[in-house]
Amino acid sequence: MRLCGISPQSASRGTFSLHDTYFLCHPREGGDPGYNYFIMKNKLEDLRKRIDKIDESIITLLAQRMKIVKKIGQLKKKNNIPAFDELRWQKIIKSKKGFVKKIWEIIHDEALNIELACASKKSL
Repeated sequence: MRLCGISPQSASRGTFSLHDTYFLCHPREGGDPGYNYFIMKNKLEDLRKRIDKIDESIITLLAQRMKIVKKIGQLKKKNNIPAFDELRWQKIIKSKKGFVKKIWEIIHDEALNIELACASKKSL
């Protein structure tokens, strides 16, 4: 089967002839289902790559956040401050809704676990 003059093999390798390139730039009148599928597939892959980059950024930022949380936990232990600050948590969480609230609760739970781990370590 060929999609818009492009064989599946050349499409998957990204190798096109001049004839193939013409069809990529000049779709047939009335719409070619093969061409439309090929374009949709490329758009989908592009969007997924963009999501992957965003996911990498999220992970990097969460890792940075947890490093800071560890420093906060160490500072709280040194100054004998409880890990959990109810007033701060209520102030932060009250504006969150839906899945953002759920994500924030997960992040907070992990941060609290890190702070509690810092608090339970014995000083040298």
